[in-house]
Amino acid sequence: MGDRSIAFSLFVLTALGLAGGADPPRARAASGDSECGEIAWPVGRDRNAFASNDLLRRPSGARPRRIDRAVELSLKSSDQIELFMRLQVALDNRRFSGAVALFGVPPPGLYQVTLAEPAEGEVFENGMRLKPLEFARAQNCPGVAQSARYQFTPGDLIRVEIINAPQSTIKVAFDQAETRTAW
Repeated sequence: MGDRSIAFSLFVLTALGLAGGADPPRARAASGDSECGEIAWPVGRDRNAFASNDLLRRPSGARPRRIDRAVELSLKSSDQIELFMRLQVALDNRRFSGAVALFGVPPPGLYQVTLAEPAEGEVFENGMRLKPLEFARAQNCPGVAQSARYQFTPGDLIRVEIINAPQSTIKVAFDQAETRTAW
């Protein structure tokens, strides 16, 4: 099978919603993500939340009583931060780190954590480090540097740790993942 045949087959499968790859072109364009082709799922809500004048500001270590869809998190120098578990990455003391704790997710399911700036992220649920089901870095997606998807079960505590961010604040979005729709 030639390259064109494979590409066409993938296009058809994606258009029918049968492939786990990128969103169909119409679904991506409708969600406002046409500039974010590097990320295979919609991040338009996250970009809009980051640009909002109503974006909440939270200090590192915050434990809000309700889940904020997006926040601007104040970070501390990486050498001053207390992290939940031994890191899988080395701390850079010239950068910034922090965390926010969420008291469980209302409905279990697929959620995404999106960062506006490049940084390392660790996510914990009920004391266990989670590995992302999907992860993408973006070079050409204004306002979004990376996004990861996690499967959450009903639980007591979700902790999102941001490590080695370039600035002392970072915008973080946490929300149920949008599902891909076929057209």
